[in-house]
Amino acid sequence: MALFFTITVSAQLSITVDPVSISATGPATSTDIGAYTQIINTSADTIELLWSRTVQSMEHEWTTWICDLNNCYLPNIEASPANRPNVLAPGAALTFSVHVGPAGVDGEADIQVQFFTAANPSNILGTLQSHFETGTSSVSDPGNTALRIFPNPTTSYFQLSDQAGIAKVVIYTMVGSKMREYDATQNNRFDVSDLSEGIYLVRLLDAKQTVMKTVRLSKR
Repeated sequence: MALFFTITVSAQLSITVDPVSISATGPATSTDIGAYTQIINTSADTIELLWSRTVQSMEHEWTTWICDLNNCYLPNIEASPANRPNVLAPGAALTFSVHVGPAGVDGEADIQVQFFTAANPSNILGTLQSHFETGTSSVSDPGNTALRIFPNPTTSYFQLSDQAGIAKVVIYTMVGSKMREYDATQNNRFDVSDLSEGIYLVRLLDAKQTVMKTVRLSKR
């Protein structure tokens, strides 16, 4: 008698969160302090990735929110909607960010994000740990709405509407690759003529290397 067995092999889904621990600091008067990471689909199949947020500790007056491939969600959204997964093809990457709004109150926050799929929510594919803190600063706050990049969109260069307190300007791609770094104390015009067309993240740092603000730049 011959016996036949059918073995079903399920696809092994995997991601890389790089870095797995992120942090950001800024003045308490900032409206948005963000920390960024990159999520890469390291499996051979497309992943429909979801996330859930856990606030481990945070000042009562603060708010926090998440930005993923699809949207920047309101602070009351603690998990990505099941009908709006982050669809990642094999090898594809996305920039994922955690944000806080200190509301003028100094303090700290620790926020954890876990990643999974709707089909198997108990299988955690990755975990991101983020830490935020503020401190009293004599530097004028460039996180206010008056600070902007112009021209934006641009084809060759951009400037800052106010450079007070900004020591460095660093440009990253949307997947976190560093493209340019400028000394803002020596320059008031930042050349991007050789960058490819697309959307970039411009991070503004003070003399202590604290990220004061992150702005999106459109290069045409």
